[in-house]
Amino acid sequence: MLNNKQVIENLFEILRETPRVLCHNDCHIGNLLVSPTNHYILDFEFANFNYVGYDLGNFLNEWATEYGSSFEIREDLEMEEGLKEGLIISYSKGLRASLEQEFSLKQWRYYVQLGRVLSHLFWMIIGLKQINDGRIGFSMVYYIRRRQQEFLRHWGKLLQLSSDF
Repeated sequence: MLNNKQVIENLFEILRETPRVLCHNDCHIGNLLVSPTNHYILDFEFANFNYVGYDLGNFLNEWATEYGSSFEIREDLEMEEGLKEGLIISYSKGLRASLEQEFSLKQWRYYVQLGRVLSHLFWMIIGLKQINDGRIGFSMVYYIRRRQQEFLRHWGKLLQLSSDF
């Protein structure tokens, strides 16, 4: 079993080899406008360069998260694989012009999984920064712990996918 230091060192090694692209960086269902003929992404205040796969990874994490009086990440809310694959294909078409190389669907799955790991890490760090902020209705300690658990769960999935390369 890897300790936290080994996980972070391995993550940094992976990130050194991961392409960066222009990302929305706050991609969730609340920032999408869908009409019968078009789809629009809204609210680009956090747009900047990030690792390829981050936007979709964050989107999938948020898809499986319930907010409200409590905070819950639920595996039963995970997006169905066929829908997830369609989302990856559609998203990858939009990024082709900004990438130096084209990725296979297998590579995209890997990068989206990496995005899920990074998203949980990012939100865990944000939680740590806001630990004393009483504006959020759920326990920040619980929030950080759940993000850490999901970070490690998705890290395990990332390692499984990396064995395909």
